[in-house]
Amino acid sequence: MLICSRPPPANWAVTDLEAYDSQEVAPIKTTLLIAPATLLAQWEDEIKAHLVPGALRYGRLEPNPQKFDAGVNTRRVATHRKKTVPPRCKLPDGDTAPLHTLDLALLSYEHLRDHSRGDSLNLEHFGFWRVCLDEAQMISNTNSVAALMASSLWRRHAWVITGTPITSKLDEIQGLLTFLTLEPMDAMRYWRSLVGHECDQFSAAGLLALRGLLRGVMLRRSKAQVCKLKRNSACFAYFSSFCQDSVDDVQNFVLNVCLPALLQLLS
Repeated sequence: MLICSRPPPANWAVTDLEAYDSQEVAPIKTTLLIAPATLLAQWEDEIKAHLVPGALRYGRLEPNPQKFDAGVNTRRVATHRKKTVPPRCKLPDGDTAPLHTLDLALLSYEHLRDHSRGDSLNLEHFGFWRVCLDEAQMISNTNSVAALMASSLWRRHAWVITGTPITSKLDEIQGLLTFLTLEPMDAMRYWRSLVGHECDQFSAAGLLALRGLLRGVMLRRSKAQVCKLKRNSACFAYFSSFCQDSVDDVQNFVLNVCLPALLQLLS
């Protein structure tokens, strides 16, 4: 798994939160994987099937009965805190461990939505090395609670995984790009002017722009390929520009593909 092969660099994450006295968000090595509650057990089965025991320290992140008194920061602005208290995750053996000690934490969208109502998960105080969204079409509506909560999470890298990136309209892709913070396409006005509007007209320029954009951020696996990994369907995996080291590629795409196409249409 990429989680095992691409850990955070040495000294990037905070390991001793008791001694961490900065008012900034605490960076932790953990990858947070968010999926529907019904799929968490399947993810655990996949980990057991494809990794040797002990290769990945993981657990389920579940809310505590107590309520946390700080509101959720949906704009990703650091908040003042007296002490960073990590939530505990339930391990496969039934024991628990602090969130920041795990390589992977599994969280359901349902519990993520509960967090928006003042739950004690306390996630706004941690900067995850990676946040992955399974069934990411659930956040394609950028105004939904799930999308707002996912976007409020601090992360160094962002991945979205989906077998149905489009369910009813092309603009759903823009919702995924918003979570990935893929500039300038994370702003709806640029998405519409550079890609969406032209695709609505079925123009060659629009389709070319869309193809160039997706090729820079998408990894596609066909059904034949994933069958080797005992998966049941094809999936699309979109990666943040930082994860792919493709900031220059995206900028070149905008300058060399989108802008010429737009200028041609306006001329």
